[in-house]
Amino acid sequence: LKKNAKRELFEETGYLAKKLIPVFEWELSPWVAKNSAILFFAPNIEFIGKKGGEDEEEIEVMKVPLKRLEEFLIEQSKKTKVEISIFGALTLLKTKKLI
Repeated sequence: LKKNAKRELFEETGYLAKKLIPVFEWELSPWVAKNSAILFFAPNIEFIGKKGGEDEEEIEVMKVPLKRLEEFLIEQSKKTKVEISIFGALTLLKTKKLI
């Protein structure tokens, strides 16, 4: 799974993760089917090249200082859709002292 996560990160953003740390695993829809997801943390990433997402995907990489991230996400939610699970991920990363 780590290999797939590293590949997806690179393909979608152009960033290469040297290391991935599994943070949390959960069931996406346990009442429908056995389908889980894993949140990984990449402590050191390096921009290698242009992202290579699918043509219909509109992915924009935005660099935001960590201390301003929550404020930034709340600001963005006024303009576009923000996945609420990001706030839970931030809490998990802080609890595990990864950020």
